[in-house]
Amino acid sequence: MIGRLVVVGVGGSAGLFAAALDNLGDVISTVALALAFMTARRAADDRYTFGYQRLEDLAGIVVVVVGCVVVVAG
Repeated sequence: MIGRLVVVGVGGSAGLFAAALDNLGDVISTVALALAFMTARRAADDRYTFGYQRLEDLAGIVVVVVGCVVVVAG
């Protein structure tokens, strides 16, 4: 992905820019979901008495926003 961005900067290829942007969206979505799933497994505590499952919903919102940005920018 970084190599593609370098080529885009040097050559100005719109196709490679779109592919790099798509890959970046995939990476951001994957990291957000992985963190949410790992954190959601934590048990409830004094701060979050119902647990951490709502983080999965927040990660879903992040995925939707990233998808919209990729579609609009690409």
